[in-house]
Amino acid sequence: MPNTHSLGTADGFFVKTDKLKTLAHLTKDVEDQPLPPANDMLTIEDGNALFYYLKELPDTFRQICLKLYSMIAHCDVIVSTDMYVDDSVKNLERKRRGVADQLIVKGSSTRKSKDWKAFLQNEENKKQLCELMHRVWSADRPTTSGDSDSLLILVKEGRAYDINTQMEITELQSDQEETDSRVVLYCMYAAEKGYQYVRVKTPDSDILWILMFHADKIKATALYETGHGNKKRLLNITELSQHYVNKCDALLGLHAFAGCDVTSTFKGIGKVKPLKKMLQSPTFCHTLSQLGNSWTLSPGLVAGLEKFVCALCGKANFDSVDDVRHFMLKLKCDGKISKEALDKTNVDLSKMPPNSASLEQPIRRANYITKVWKTADTAKQELPKPWDGHGWLSTGEPLWCSEVMILPESLIDILDTTSNEESDEDSDVVVSDGEEVTNMLDDSDDSDTD
Repeated sequence: MPNTHSLGTADGFFVKTDKLKTLAHLTKDVEDQPLPPANDMLTIEDGNALFYYLKELPDTFRQICLKLYSMIAHCDVIVSTDMYVDDSVKNLERKRRGVADQLIVKGSSTRKSKDWKAFLQNEENKKQLCELMHRVWSADRPTTSGDSDSLLILVKEGRAYDINTQMEITELQSDQEETDSRVVLYCMYAAEKGYQYVRVKTPDSDILWILMFHADKIKATALYETGHGNKKRLLNITELSQHYVNKCDALLGLHAFAGCDVTSTFKGIGKVKPLKKMLQSPTFCHTLSQLGNSWTLSPGLVAGLEKFVCALCGKANFDSVDDVRHFMLKLKCDGKISKEALDKTNVDLSKMPPNSASLEQPIRRANYITKVWKTADTAKQELPKPWDGHGWLSTGEPLWCSEVMILPESLIDILDTTSNEESDEDSDVVVSDGEEVTNMLDDSDDSDTD
């Protein structure tokens, strides 16, 4: 199925941008939080991030597991890893990052993989690693005088285990696929156990926006630690959420709509420009706050998001992306759209907004993932299938376009005439499956400037 140039790459992946730019913009004037006393704090480690932080791997998987143990905070800590399911909405993102063969890890004495990055690109490999971590940490991890008294919980495949007592912690069991959303459950658990602070250590900015939305439900001070060295930051999420008290739901919806791991950003627009537009407009804040309130999209929400996209394209006085596309094409043709004008014009469709039929699917995807995030305080989510009208196919691939007319009626006659005449291989604009295709696409980086 053809994709939309402003949302997808030529090989069918989502357009990506730097997610951390919105975090940097939103917190540029925010001072870092001093690290609280260890006895007052529960730390949550992003286990999957630890896998990628590993450098200078030792020879065997036992030694790798022990090195991972040495990397975690030696205080009360939960180490959480992701689940891997067949119908995951992250399948496309994992495919983009690369897929590798499975390595059979027979035991802790198995020699390390020759290519660690490739090893981590196979989901079964990471499952085996988590199982081995559990065994090695339980049996022969080195302990200091304080380690045996510190809480150490390992979460794998949605089930949590106290490494010291070898007991499963059923109250932390969840069917949520990713650590991103499960951190809310861990933070609530920390508050119930009497911790004053809960620190989440992760490079993933999705977690920041999820925590900000749920901060009022967490009866402990939530901290977010990210970065390394002189770029490390420790942010007080509880205070930050209070500063944006009426906008946390809109910020969460914006993060999904403007591009995250399972949605596309708008090519050439990036993440900061949508953030600025939203913060300047109570109307857009209200619109984006409605994402994820229901599994079903309302016509008003779709219309509001379409107008938001028009504003991102510098056409705030338009309500329809189809009208914006027509207007922009008309400008390219010096005011009159004709076959002759189209033959002479280089049209870069990635610089136009998606048409209304194509825009509907990213709206559905953004609504779905925002709903997942907004219900992150629920251990058993029992989600609807993403291909049941939520913007994905059953393969985990995105559905790019609805089966409806996707061109303005005023262009149909011109394009039909062009396609019925003898094709010209050097023509700049042709039509393929209802979507114009240019042979001079712009592959420049996304912009976050106004």
